Amino acid sequence: MVTMTGPDELLRVKAQLKDDLQSLSKEEEYLVQKLRIIEEKMAIQEIKDKIKAKRVVTEQLKTKITELEKRWNSSVLEEISGFPPQDGTIA
Repeated sequence: MVTMTGPDELLRVKAQLKDDLQSLSKEEEYLVQKLRIIEEKMAIQEIKDKIKAKRVVTEQLKTKITELEKRWNSSVLEEISGFPPQDGTIA
């Protein structure tokens, strides 16, 4: 069934549809910005996680280097003096 609507009703419907379109466009823009922000936050967190992992590895390497240097120094002292070190380290 076809209903007859007057020009005022058509203008009102058209205006409402334009408002709806504008509202959806604004919401879309907001959501796109929010998505970009979330993606950036995730990328930042990934970098932070990589930095944390690298710090763990570098601290382990520093510890290993320190241990090896102590052993090497003890070994050198033992060779020079002919006696084992007195600090409890084993050459």
